[in-house]
Amino acid sequence: MKKIRFFLLLTVMLFAMNRASAYYDFKVGGVFYNIVSASDKTCSVTRSDNQAEKYSGNVIIPEAVTYEGRTLSVVAICGFAFRGCSLLYSITIPNSVTEIGDYAFEGCTKLTIVKLSNSLTKIGDYAFSRCKAIKSITIPNSVTKISEAAFYHCI
Repeated sequence: MKKIRFFLLLTVMLFAMNRASAYYDFKVGGVFYNIVSASDKTCSVTRSDNQAEKYSGNVIIPEAVTYEGRTLSVVAICGFAFRGCSLLYSITIPNSVTEIGDYAFEGCTKLTIVKLSNSLTKIGDYAFSRCKAIKSITIPNSVTKISEAAFYHCI
């Protein structure tokens, strides 16, 4: 009986450790997401835990995604979601997104075009720091908070 309890406990711990180390809940169309609220049907864009799966090219985030038969509204870009994606050239963030997390695009050195949500209210700490190639970005009037060093080392 002790062996069975031990193996059950070990299995639960391994499952919990594996789940805690995952950066995302699901992936749709090359974009990684976390469920923010199942009851509100909302999710956020995040990153993969695999360094080989960094975002690149021209990324367009949809306003909503379907996962397991449910349509979820995309409401945020998580902190660190695109950090260090050196081959990301442009990003389009839909009007459903209200917040960009800390360091979300930090170090995206080839990011040139940023299309922000017209519903955006907050840009996190260092969100676009070291994005030296940005040529086009318009901060919408809806933004009420631009956090510390959000555009640090940008030209």
